[in-house]
Order: sequence, then structure tokens, then C-alpha cells
Amino acid sequence: MSKKIFYTFLMFAFLLSGCSVPISSRAVAPGPEITDQISISNPGFETAFLTLEFGAGRLSLAPGPADKLVSGTAAYNLADLKPLIVEEGQAVRIHQGEYKINTWPNLEGVKNEWDLRLGAMPLDLTIKAGASEGIFDFGGLSLLNLTVRDGAAEVEID
Repeated sequence: MSKKIFYTFLMFAFLLSGCSVPISSRAVAPGPEITDQISISNPGFETAFLTLEFGAGRLSLAPGPADKLVSGTAAYNLADLKPLIVEEGQAVRIHQGEYKINTWPNLEGVKNEWDLRLGAMPLDLTIKAGASEGIFDFGGLSLLNLTVRDGAAEVEID
């Protein structure tokens, strides 16, 4: 019986010895703060499919002007966090830039805040957020479908 325990212990020791996760801090160098105006006209379809992909920071959503699908601002101080807008027919996707994280980052001093207003047209809304703070006021919006996928987030939905 002691041989089985020994070999079992040895097997786990070998397995665990190969399971190491490098945790090193990579400093991020934020630059000057930039504020972009976001304005997307109502696409004129019966329903709009809007996807918001947001990583780390603060995301605020509230009702806005009826003639716009989305309006508002995005403030950031790391160029890779600039919001990118992709419009394909009745589908609109707003996502953060292409910042790649290979190690545990040090995000001290990084600012990333989106303050967006959503229009009155019927929406199929998908929100994909990471380590973020979300404040979502959906009162008065015509939401046909709502999907919220978040990570280490603190979200307040009204």
C-alpha cells in the first residue's frame, strides 16, 4: 500500500512542478488624456444589434437622443484603449483597441471611461465587460434582448 501512496505522491509532484504561472508586473506608460466624441446615427433598421466590448475602467450607459443609436464620450490615456467602431448593416460593435496583456499588468494611472447614451430605437444589446465598474440606466430604452457578460466587475443596473 505504501508503494501506491508513494507513486501517487510522486505523480502529483511531477504534475504540480510543471504548473507555474509567471506573475510579473509590467508597467504601463499612460500618456495625456484624450476624450473622443462618439456619435453613431440611427441605422434606420427596425432593430439595431449593438455590442459593447469593454475591458478595464468605467462604463456608463443611459438613455439618449432618439435620432442617434449611440452618442457620448470615451476618455482614456493609453492609446491602445481608443474605442473602435465597426458598423455592418444593422449590427454595430464598439470595442477597445488592440491592447495585448501577456503578464499581470500594473494599471496604475491608466484612465478608461466611456459615458454613452443609447437611442430610442429597438435594441438587441450585448455588453461584454472585464474588470470594470458599470452603471447602466436602461429606463425608457426599447430593449428587445439584453446580454451582459462581465468579469471582475461591479455593475449597477437600473
